[in-house]
Amino acid sequence: MPQDATAFPSQNNLFGSGPFAGYLAAFPWQNSPVGTPEEWPAEFRITLRNLLRSAFPMVLLWGPKFHVFYNEAYGPSLGDNIDHEKMLGRPGAEAYGASWKLVAAMLERVVSAGETIYYEDMPAPSIRNGRVEELYWTSSLSPVFDDEGKVAGVLVVCKEASGKLARSRNLINQVAAGVAVFNGPDMLIEEANPAMLRIWGLTSEVIGRPLAEVRTATLGNFLQMLQDVYRTGEPVRGFEVPVSFQRAGGSVEQFYCNFEYAPFRDASGELTGVMAIAHDVTDEVLAKRAQAIAEEEVRTAVAAADMGYWHVDPRNNELRSNQRTRQLFGLPAEEEAADLDLAIQAIHDDDRERVVSTIQRTVTDPAFSDYEIEYRVVQPVTGVLRYVRATGKSYFDDEPVAYRFSGTIQDITSKKEAEEALRASEQRFSAAIQAVQGILWTNSPDGRMLGEQPGWAGLTGQTRSEYENYGWAQAVHPDDAQPSLDAWNEAVLERKKFIFEHRVRRADGEYRNFHIQAIPILKPDGSIAEWVGVHTDITEQRRSEAQLGLLADFMPQIVWATDAAGYHDFFNKRWYEYTGLSYAQTKGEGWSTVLHPDDAPRAWQVWQHSLDTGASYEIEYRMRRADGQYRWLLARATAIRNDAGIIVRWFGTCTDIHDQKTSAETLERIVAERTRDLQRSNEDLMQFAHVASHDLKEPVRKIATFESRLSHDFGAQLPDRAQLYLEKIRNAAKRMYTMIEGVLRYSSLNEGDHRDFEPVDLNIVLANIRSDLEVLIEQQGAHIEAGQLPVVDGLPTLLYQLFYNILNNALKFADTQRTPVIRISTVTAPEGFTCVRVADNGIGFDPKQADRIFKTFTRLNPKDRFEGTGLGLALCQKIVDRHGGSIRAEGNEGEGASFYITLPLAKPE
Repeated sequence: MPQDATAFPSQNNLFGSGPFAGYLAAFPWQNSPVGTPEEWPAEFRITLRNLLRSAFPMVLLWGPKFHVFYNEAYGPSLGDNIDHEKMLGRPGAEAYGASWKLVAAMLERVVSAGETIYYEDMPAPSIRNGRVEELYWTSSLSPVFDDEGKVAGVLVVCKEASGKLARSRNLINQVAAGVAVFNGPDMLIEEANPAMLRIWGLTSEVIGRPLAEVRTATLGNFLQMLQDVYRTGEPVRGFEVPVSFQRAGGSVEQFYCNFEYAPFRDASGELTGVMAIAHDVTDEVLAKRAQAIAEEEVRTAVAAADMGYWHVDPRNNELRSNQRTRQLFGLPAEEEAADLDLAIQAIHDDDRERVVSTIQRTVTDPAFSDYEIEYRVVQPVTGVLRYVRATGKSYFDDEPVAYRFSGTIQDITSKKEAEEALRASEQRFSAAIQAVQGILWTNSPDGRMLGEQPGWAGLTGQTRSEYENYGWAQAVHPDDAQPSLDAWNEAVLERKKFIFEHRVRRADGEYRNFHIQAIPILKPDGSIAEWVGVHTDITEQRRSEAQLGLLADFMPQIVWATDAAGYHDFFNKRWYEYTGLSYAQTKGEGWSTVLHPDDAPRAWQVWQHSLDTGASYEIEYRMRRADGQYRWLLARATAIRNDAGIIVRWFGTCTDIHDQKTSAETLERIVAERTRDLQRSNEDLMQFAHVASHDLKEPVRKIATFESRLSHDFGAQLPDRAQLYLEKIRNAAKRMYTMIEGVLRYSSLNEGDHRDFEPVDLNIVLANIRSDLEVLIEQQGAHIEAGQLPVVDGLPTLLYQLFYNILNNALKFADTQRTPVIRISTVTAPEGFTCVRVADNGIGFDPKQADRIFKTFTRLNPKDRFEGTGLGLALCQKIVDRHGGSIRAEGNEGEGASFYITLPLAKPE
């Protein structure tokens, strides 16, 4: 109630001094719901006066609208740019703005309970620097009572606890797992990161409240488990646990979580609360369930098809299989895992080695990872023999043995027995009724079913009146009836063999797949006496082929199959994608319509040869793709035989080899063109060599002629030293002429042609080179040290040129600072060869240039210091290549060079 004005202290005494006193003194209190200071209750004035003089951050929120009063110690926490005149004395909702909702919830708790509430490190949004920031506070919220004992306001004593704590909280907020901390026995929500709030379907407004107050947002024993952890100090963990949460609209959302509730202790080790960590694994659980359902569907389908499946680990021979597989091989019925050798022992003795070798190849060679085989098994207990077909695949990683070998197995005894019965039938009946393989029937010449047909009546249950004429079509599946009639009438009209398939309703009401064949029986005059046909139940065969089709559809190649006569009745999915044709367009001989016209006759000839002889079918031809392009395919087919060796089916594949074939043809054309260019170049080079050698011979002849005249006319008058010079001129001219002849012969030789090779003593070759280089050797004072050299197989002139170039280079590239020394020796070489090492102490070369120096026109040194054309070592390389040898160089700059020349040894006579 208003106080006596005489008891009201002055505003200076109430507000004190400083900026905040000025703000409060200037506030228009007369327009405020709080009233003027003279009207304020004593407890309000006392609390406010103490607050304004405190050095500890404090906030007073007074009245029904919680008008805001705070001291200067609290001011900095609001930021540097805060307008205190717009905060002080204003209603809480106006002063705190967006953060008021959270603040008001905490104030309501104090007002309703009338007790002090304490928060430690609590996140709370605050206005700072003109925007809302999340800060962390340690706060005490106490009620301020009026003189009637009612809560008239709330005093907040607080301290900001941001910094490292804020950074830690920020890290927690970024983790994908839900994290929450509950304090005390009431499970006060002290912390909850965004991930946990998303799982709960709540907002940060629940922070600071007991879990029981937000309990309606969750279902199950969540609270009870937390309290048990707090009571016992023992953690609780869960894996893929279903948890339901009630949402705001009343709906319930289910999650699957991995969680851990762990006791939370303070620094002294005292249990203060519980930390909850939860991982939302809903997607993973649902995915695993979907996979489990899919696997169960596969197992159900396999069981329905009466198929067995198996998985083998080739590294330890462990076999895991279903019940059907264990029945076939007589394995322990209740043990899913067994040793592969137990199953192999059940294979028929005559088939076991073939099966084992096939398995061994499949699990060790990725090129044969696809596995398909038929064999017999003998049930160990009953001794019953069954025929089975096993189909599978091995899977490899970096190891030489597959890490998995899996597949299916099917009992095909019925099929084998049916095929055997067919074979026996074909042997017993004449060609006129060779089509009788099932239900035999006859038709009139014009294609109507007349008279008694016991086979058809027994199959369909139709009476004579029902099946006569075309009444038999009433027993054919409605979807197949009209196509059957159309195809039958066409065959009758064209007097051709009728082959078809359709579904027929048996007498028991079940539709079964039947293969139909009918042929006209001719009279002596060539007219048709009657039609004889047979319906063969192929339901089981089509089921088996459907299963085969599922596997074949995964193959990148086209897969097809025919009956024993070559009638095409199966194609995998790849065929229809490749050709764009339907089964109706393709069956029988329809497949040939996409063959290239130029290839069709040859393809038919090869295919007919395989049908006549049973030989494997292999051919390359062009086939028109769905887009109209003809592409090259490799077609292969193998005959499938029964136990008697009679062909019962053909299975084949077509592989697109267009890119490889066109690439090979392009390469062959390029090689042919380049070969012609090379031959033309060689011919030009040979012609040039003949012309050049002829032109070079002429001056050499003149040198020899005039030397001879000089010696003859003036020889007696010349001193001995001049006679020596003439002798050297004579020898040099002779060797030059011989060399020109050798070059001509060299240019005429084919590479690798050894017909003109002869034994060549390298010691003689070296002596001739020393003589020719005598002047240069004397000028440089060089020393040539040579051991005994072998006799090699080759052309003398070329070998002379080879070693002449090597020694001449050694002298040319000598180091002027030391006396040139050249050492010639032999080193170890392969059998039948010798290796001559020529080492010098010249200027050497960079080791990186060891291969480059043998290239044509390669110079490692400037022309102004060392003469040369850059062809010498290239010629050496060509000479050793022509002799079937090799040459290599080693060296270092300033340390000399070594050349290693490998040549074939002369064969002993």
